Amino acid sequence: MTDLNNESAELLEKANLYRMKAVLERMLVKVEQTKGTADAPTITVNNDNLYRLAAIYYGDPKQWPIIAEANNLVDPEIYGSVTLIIPKWDGNDRGGEFRN
Repeated sequence: MTDLNNESAELLEKANLYRMKAVLERMLVKVEQTKGTADAPTITVNNDNLYRLAAIYYGDPKQWPIIAEANNLVDPEIYGSVTLIIPKWDGNDRGGEFRN
């Protein structure tokens, strides 16, 4: 019975470690996404869309992919309350296309 308890405890510990690893990996992704955006403003919007935000911040709704890429989004429609990074735009990016 002791061996079974030890084995169960080890399995539980491994499962917890894998969960912690997954959380840390998600945190690292977020850190990478925000690198270079220290001077970029963040805004919180509710049920909005990236076309409107690109028109406001860049003067061109076709630049919505810049905001989408900075926030790891693919859909220009925003449902619910979301805090977004609004990166600076140098005016040279082409609108309507995701950059790779």
